[in-house]
Amino acid sequence: MCENIKVERLILITPGVGSLHNILELVGSIFSLRRLEIYANELEEKMQTSTVVMHQTKIEQFILQSCSSISWSDLSYMLPGLSNIHFLDITLFYENKNCFFSFTFPNLRHIRLTLLELPFESIIQVVTTTPLVTKLTLNGLVDDEGFVVSHKWSNLFNLCPSLGVVIVNLSLDENKNTFRNETIQIALREINLNLRCLDDDHDYYVTEENHQRWWKLSGMIARHHDLPQKKIKNKF
Repeated sequence: MCENIKVERLILITPGVGSLHNILELVGSIFSLRRLEIYANELEEKMQTSTVVMHQTKIEQFILQSCSSISWSDLSYMLPGLSNIHFLDITLFYENKNCFFSFTFPNLRHIRLTLLELPFESIIQVVTTTPLVTKLTLNGLVDDEGFVVSHKWSNLFNLCPSLGVVIVNLSLDENKNTFRNETIQIALREINLNLRCLDDDHDYYVTEENHQRWWKLSGMIARHHDLPQKKIKNKF
């Protein structure tokens, strides 16, 4: 009877992701598997790579939440195993690696990223490797001022013609008054983003201009269509 059981969703809890390549190779033999979730709550210095070519799997949804340092380029080692995914949810850490990526995810439609101090250029690299993605969701903590430059967000849609919507929910820290610039605030509101200070004690900051502040950048940026905005939202 066990031979007739089909596993479509598998959740794995593991200390780290050092052997992620081997894990994917192992579970890839489950031909009925469509959704794989991996949660790793211990820190490993780096992900182990393998010279063995991974077999193609049927996995369509892949969730990887980890405390280990993972960059977008690390996924290139597992491309055969991830070539059929439509939805990717992953935590990405910033690492100084070659910014040129020569691989693409051909079937990826929705990406949900938890960012930990990635520069905005990493987001550009992500959309250029996902030619058919329609929805991008960004959460987490960043410290790059590029995230408050409105034309960079607009440029994402030019780089990825299939991209329809970007959902933003990011925390930023800033020890200057740069983010209070009214020009920045207005430009962000024009693309439906809101930037606000989370601990805004005006009297205190007047005397402590270099005090660290926490900011929240949130909103949804949609590609401009001739269709009404309500229809655009329902599409996703």
